[in-house]
Amino acid sequence: MWGDEDAAPSFADAKEPMTESDNRHVDNPKIERQGLKSGSGPSIGAIIVIASLGLGSVLTLAWRNLDELSKRPETAWLVAHLSGRTIADKRLGEAERAILVGQNDEARTAYGEALALYKRADDRRGQAKALLGLGELESKEERADMARAAYSEALTLFKKEDNRLGQASVQFGLGEVERKLRRYDSARTAYREALILYKRADNPLGQANVQYGLGEMERKLGRNDAAQAAYVEALRLYLLENNRFGQANVQCGLGRLETRLGSGPIKLA
Repeated sequence: MWGDEDAAPSFADAKEPMTESDNRHVDNPKIERQGLKSGSGPSIGAIIVIASLGLGSVLTLAWRNLDELSKRPETAWLVAHLSGRTIADKRLGEAERAILVGQNDEARTAYGEALALYKRADDRRGQAKALLGLGELESKEERADMARAAYSEALTLFKKEDNRLGQASVQFGLGEVERKLRRYDSARTAYREALILYKRADNPLGQANVQYGLGEMERKLGRNDAAQAAYVEALRLYLLENNRFGQANVQCGLGRLETRLGSGPIKLA
């Protein structure tokens, strides 16, 4: 159930603990022999190690044993070169793929780990993207307070980066949260703010999604004229983008509206 709490808890950094099986990789003699001076890059021997283990294995190794590796001069370069954006981007991609197959718990963990690494790398844009993903996930699972918290932090970071498209995505997400809570005035305000930002970012697909969301909300509220106007504009934009899935959704909404009104097909021009 959606709650009415307005509190916005902050997200704590997440880290996966080391296991006994992980230690065998840290103690791998092929890695131990590649000593590096502080501040230097990887030696040719270390590059050979990466080639032999595979980049994916090295990235996983670096994340799971981050603290241990950072203390060892022979592997400190792994932390310096791989523990920031590279691994964070990898975990962010894994989170997005997990959502597609319904693995929401795995996605939440991956988002948290990516967020922690982006913070370590002082990457505000990366943090904002991870928080946006978390907000969408929490909204999908109807955790209103957690969704708001993630969206709020993401919006602050996107504003600092002057990223209009990111801000628009957050406002659309906030509109979805408020709509599910039946706070329709707040939802309408967030949707309209998202629409303005998508227009400034020259993103027709984003505008179409917002208009469709508005159409659905207004139809369910019995505001037929407003619903029709939003649907028609959404359809125009989906046609412009050749987005057939969006077109189908709008046509379905228009069909429901026509049934309610007891009229013939709604004129689209």
